[in-house]
Amino acid sequence: MLRKFLDQPVWVKILRGLALALVIAGITVYTPTPYILNAPGRAVPVSSIINIEDSRSGPVDGQYLMTTVLSEKATLLLCIYAMLDPAASLSSDQVENESHRAQSPPEGGQMELAQYISTRVALEELGFHLEGEFVGLRVLGLTPDSPNKNSLRPGDLLLSLNGQDRIALTSFRTMVEGTADEQVLKATVKREDKNLPIQLKTATLEGKRRIGAVLRPEYTSVELPVKVEFHSGNTSGASGGLVFALEIYDRLNREKDLARGRVIAATGTLDPAGQVGAIEGLRFKLVGAERAGADTFLVPRENWPEIQNIATSMTVVPVSTFEEALHALE
Repeated sequence: MLRKFLDQPVWVKILRGLALALVIAGITVYTPTPYILNAPGRAVPVSSIINIEDSRSGPVDGQYLMTTVLSEKATLLLCIYAMLDPAASLSSDQVENESHRAQSPPEGGQMELAQYISTRVALEELGFHLEGEFVGLRVLGLTPDSPNKNSLRPGDLLLSLNGQDRIALTSFRTMVEGTADEQVLKATVKREDKNLPIQLKTATLEGKRRIGAVLRPEYTSVELPVKVEFHSGNTSGASGGLVFALEIYDRLNREKDLARGRVIAATGTLDPAGQVGAIEGLRFKLVGAERAGADTFLVPRENWPEIQNIATSMTVVPVSTFEEALHALE
């Protein structure tokens, strides 16, 4: 058999070798596995995402980076990649992975909210006086293990909780986390222009008491004094809030050079009061920021214990508010 193969013309050997290589490549690229790949994703320059149409806007002397995490079902090829990249990891807990995705709002709702809030926070820090009334908490989706599948629907507007009207998201979370087993919370939701009384159940999910719903603060619409457009492509999630606000603030602040030639990565959610919230996958984002050449990395203070002992060439600064982030960069 071997002699017969060796006696064949060279071009036949090459064609057969190429065909075998293509078969092996196809198997590694497309063969699924029971694992999930988690790895550092791209660090995207925020200047490519945000466009500001205003005469007061100018270029940033430096660069702001939005960090991302790569998380997807692993093929054989991605499993090989995970073995070669020390920062990557494989997880077989697909149920948990599906649960995390289920908590993300449909159609990029979190990203749209992050863009709006980051614009408001940056403009208010620059001295613009903006109006807009908080009206409640919008239900964007329910998790697969939600105990309230029969009482809540996506699109509901939560108006009150235990007699408190227009309760803020942070206060809502505190109230829910303080509940005990079998305890219910009395709530009012607006659904199809009707106010309905409901009872919310709580359950221990991911180590905390939750209602199993994705919520976002809802405000009356207001026309912002500066036109800010976002082109985020396939990027989703709320963790870009902090870095979006920094980019907008630096472009519109002609009296102060905030970046000063540095490459600055930042991650963290942002609420309308300028509070920086925790995010997932920080250790992956840390590696991604460093690989992209960042000098400084701003992270949520709540996540700081996850990475404080990881060696890095960057200056890593934990922050709790947008104002703290500005002071850290000055």
